[in-house]
Amino acid sequence: MPRLLEGRRWMRLTLRRFLTDERGVTAVIFVLTVAVMVGGAGMSIDAAQNFRLKQQLQRATDSAALTIGRRTLEEESSFAELVEDGCRFVRLNMREGYTVTCVESSTPDPAASDEISVAVNFSSVDVFRVSAQTAREGVLVAILAPATFPIKANAGTEADIQQLEVAMVLDITGSMRTQGKIEALQDASIALVESLQSDGIPESVRPWISIVPYVAGVNVGLQYDGWLSASDPTDQNVTRWSGCVEQRFDAELDASEAPPGDADGGFRPYRRFNEDFSLIRCAGADVSPDGAVLSEGQPIVPLTQDREGLVDYLVDLETSRGGTMTAIGAVWGWRTLSPFWSGVWDGVPTEKPAIYGREDLTKALVIMTDGQSWIPSYSGYGEVDTSAFPRTSEGLGPFTSGPAVIDAKLLDVCSNAKAQGVQVFTIAFRMPERLHGVYCACSTQEDVSPPGECLDNTDPEQQYFFPAPTNQSLVTSFERIGARLQNVQLID
Repeated sequence: MPRLLEGRRWMRLTLRRFLTDERGVTAVIFVLTVAVMVGGAGMSIDAAQNFRLKQQLQRATDSAALTIGRRTLEEESSFAELVEDGCRFVRLNMREGYTVTCVESSTPDPAASDEISVAVNFSSVDVFRVSAQTAREGVLVAILAPATFPIKANAGTEADIQQLEVAMVLDITGSMRTQGKIEALQDASIALVESLQSDGIPESVRPWISIVPYVAGVNVGLQYDGWLSASDPTDQNVTRWSGCVEQRFDAELDASEAPPGDADGGFRPYRRFNEDFSLIRCAGADVSPDGAVLSEGQPIVPLTQDREGLVDYLVDLETSRGGTMTAIGAVWGWRTLSPFWSGVWDGVPTEKPAIYGREDLTKALVIMTDGQSWIPSYSGYGEVDTSAFPRTSEGLGPFTSGPAVIDAKLLDVCSNAKAQGVQVFTIAFRMPERLHGVYCACSTQEDVSPPGECLDNTDPEQQYFFPAPTNQSLVTSFERIGARLQNVQLID
C-alpha cells in the first residue's frame, strides 16, 4: 500500500512538472505559427492566381461565343465548323502551352492543368452556349496539402439582325507600314465586311458600309470637284487637284456634319506641292501637269452593299505619307453616315444615309489608329507653323500643343456624332497605354461608364473602346465589334 501511494505521488509530480515546464514551447509555437502563416499566404496567392486565370478563360470563352454567334448568321457554317471555331478562339485568347480539345456537349470534360476542354451546345435555333474548363495546380497550398483547382467559364449568345450603316475610319499613315500592321488591318477589316455582309443575311437588312482612309487629311474623290470653294488661293492648282481637301474652319464646320454649300460653302483643295516642291501626300490621286489622272489614289468609299467592291478596295489598301489627324478621318466617316449628306454622295441611293432616330437602324463609326496625333507642316488644316502654332492663317487658333489640339477636335467630332445617336467604336492599335484615354473618351464607352471610369469598364456589353496591343488582337477587336453590331449579345 505505501508503495502504491508513493507511485501515485510520483506520477502527479511528474505530470505537474511536465505541464508547467516551458522549455521548448517557443520552438513549437514558432513552427505552428509559421505553418499557419505559410498556409494563409498560399491560400491568398492561389486565390489571386485562380481569379486571374478565371478572368482570362472567361474572356476567351466570351470571344469564342461572340464569334460563333456571328457565324450562325452564315448559312454555310456547319455545326462542326462552329465547334472548331469555338476551340480556335479559346486557343487564340489563352496563353501558349495549353492543349485545347473540343466536345459537342453541354458540359466540357474535366481537364488537367495544361489542358482546356471546350464544349459548344445549341439550346435553341438562335441561342447557343460555349463552356470551357481547365485546372490549376496549387503552389504554396501544396506545402500543407496537395490541391488542384478546377477553373470554369461559360458564355451564351443570342443573335438578332437589324439594319446597319457602318463607317470604317482607317489610319493608313506611314507607321502602319511596319511590323505587319497594314496586313493585319486588311485581314481584320475584310473579315468585318465579309461577316456583316455574309450570304446568310437577307438583302433587305444587309448592312451598308463606307470606308474612310486617312492620314493628315482625306481624299474625297476627284468626281467631287463641285464641292470646291469658288475662291481658291492662287497657289492651289485645281487643274492638278489630287482629290484631297482642307477642313472648313468657320462656325466649327471642321467638327460638323454640314454638307457642301452650307455656311461658308465649299472646301479648299489640297495644295499640290510644299514650298520646297516636295509632293504633298494624302492618299490622293496622281495627276499629270496637264490634268490627266494617272492614279485614283485611295478616296473615300461612301455607303455601299457591294461586298466584293469593298473587299477589293481593302485588298489594295496601302499606307501613305503624312501626319496622323484622326479628327479629320472621324468627321468624314460621320459624314458618310449623316442624312444631311443624302443625295450628295455618288452612287448612293437618295434614302441613304437614312434619317436619325429609327429604332430598326444602327449607325456606327469604327475608328482605328495606331498612333498619337501628329501634325505635319501641311495637312487638312492647311499650312501650319509646327514650331509654335497656330495655323499661319485662319483656323486652329492660338494653341500650344499640336496633338492636344487635334485630340480635342476629335472629341468634339465624337461628341457631335454621339449626340445624333451614332455609336462610336475606337481601336487603339499597338499604342502606348498613356494614349488610350482620348480614344476611350471618344467612344460610346465614355457615355455608358461611371464618370472617370471609361478605361476601367470591363463589361463586355458596354465595350466600345478596344485596346489592340498585337496584330492578332486587332483582328479579334474587329470581330467583337462585328458581333456587337449584329446584335450578337452575351446572355450569361
